[in-house]
Amino acid sequence: TQPEVVNTTVVENVTVTVVAPLFDYNIPRFGNATFYVLNAVGETVFVLGSENETILLDTGSADDLKLLIKQLRNLGVNRIDALVLTRNSPETSGNIAAINSFFEIGKVYHNGISAFQEPLQGLQGIFAEEAIPLDTTKQVGRILLSFSVPYDDSEGYSQNPDDNAMAVKLTYGSASILYVPLCTLKCEGKIAGGNLRSDILIVGKRSCEATTLYFLGKVKPLAVTGMGELCGEVNKRLAIVGIQAY
Repeated sequence: TQPEVVNTTVVENVTVTVVAPLFDYNIPRFGNATFYVLNAVGETVFVLGSENETILLDTGSADDLKLLIKQLRNLGVNRIDALVLTRNSPETSGNIAAINSFFEIGKVYHNGISAFQEPLQGLQGIFAEEAIPLDTTKQVGRILLSFSVPYDDSEGYSQNPDDNAMAVKLTYGSASILYVPLCTLKCEGKIAGGNLRSDILIVGKRSCEATTLYFLGKVKPLAVTGMGELCGEVNKRLAIVGIQAY
């Protein structure tokens, strides 16, 4: 609880003490946004903007909680300005209550179903939340969040929760990254008409049916980052169109 003295200099009987910073430490910024794709069991991506804006895309699984908290603490984070839950599942939204205990949350965006189910049950009123019923764009600092949803048609929500997953495009300056952790073949077809063109595509542990050549043609990414090993068939498709996979 006491500041640690790291250097003491005596000048003309005046002692000047330099102490290590405690809670006001800020990592230097160089005008860029940084995306952290964590090596998690579930799915989670953290974004740190040039104005110290913070965005968390999904919260990973219960097994990822320690990793996630450690990563955010090491970056000096104490507040999450925007938390996006792309769908309601243990792999993407299981840690919302714990995250709320460790960090101040500005606003939570979700697909509308989560507001009436776990994990947001019992947390209403603690932080602001907003359902995304249609394709829309929000701004967090200098980063634009563009949501593409598959349920904004005459069919509405699907019985399969994975068919209701949101895709999130993050735009910073002229660069853009599309985050689609899990989207079924049906889901991909429904969101393909949106504004998906992005430099980098981040995909989760998806089936071999997803990440089709048609979908890749809509996104036109320069590179694809997978959270976990990509399916062999997906790797073949990426090789066909010359997209580097990481």
